[in-house]
Amino acid sequence: RHTRADRDWSSDVALPICKASLEAYSRAAALEFAPILRVYALRLGPVASRDGASGFADTLKAKTAVHHLIEPRLTSGRDLARVSTALHRSFDWATGDIITVDGGLTLSNSW
Repeated sequence: RHTRADRDWSSDVALPICKASLEAYSRAAALEFAPILRVYALRLGPVASRDGASGFADTLKAKTAVHHLIEPRLTSGRDLARVSTALHRSFDWATGDIITVDGGLTLSNSW
């Protein structure tokens, strides 16, 4: 007997639904809280695991994702921190935006 914990979630629709919901919430919150707060979301591509543990990003890298990236490596935690810091410090007009941080993965037509 299989439980929900044993299920292969890689083909599940939950992840894209959650991502779309977060993007919609970010836009709505930007409208609600402007001009007091700035709200934006980062749309991430595959992120390399820090400890080398096997995970989704490692599986994706092993398959073909890196071959579709303009920058031939996965996004790191440091990359995300730099983008967030730059947005916070430099772009006081950015709100309601969804910023893609994926090393150019979405630019590839073959992905």
